[in-house]
Amino acid sequence: PHQRRDLAGHGLGADLWEGFAFARAHPIVLFALTLTTVAFLVIGVMSVTSVVITREILGVETSKVGVLMSAMGVGMLAGAVGSNWLGHHLDRIRLSAAGAGLMAVGVTALPWAPNLSLASVLAVMMGLGMITIQVNCQTILQTVSEKLRGRLMGSATFLAAALAGVLVERVGVAVVLGSTGLMALSAAVIAMTWRRTPAN
Repeated sequence: PHQRRDLAGHGLGADLWEGFAFARAHPIVLFALTLTTVAFLVIGVMSVTSVVITREILGVETSKVGVLMSAMGVGMLAGAVGSNWLGHHLDRIRLSAAGAGLMAVGVTALPWAPNLSLASVLAVMMGLGMITIQVNCQTILQTVSEKLRGRLMGSATFLAAALAGVLVERVGVAVVLGSTGLMALSAAVIAMTWRRTPAN
């Protein structure tokens, strides 16, 4: 039994390492993986702290958390519809970068929102940006083999899930949201200024 557990753990670590190694050697894949991880991190942070945000940051009753999450859902729906159409006409890296920019603004500004109405607008931006990243980055990752794609997505999910709870507990919601927003904005700027011709 101990040997089987060791082998399983080794297999997981090897899969994660192989995924990272492949991404490092392919910039377009690394870009898609980075943005996907950031988007997953935002989703994780919002899932863990939405009640805290409504009560401690916005100063409203926790029952209003549904308003915030519904606003994010509206943004996701709009992003899914828009990405499906725009993806046939525009470059997916630039679309992902635009989504990262929207998400960055929403995430960074959310801790400073003075009321639920403005926070809901920011949540729409976050949802729109997140789903735009997911749709377009997932399309980019479809060019990778199915086995390796699973390892890449596993790496992104693992990192986001591991970081979300730990960071919120150690440094607080506002710092995590702000830092995640800066990460997304940095990725967006890099992509928008990237001179290399990307693949669709």
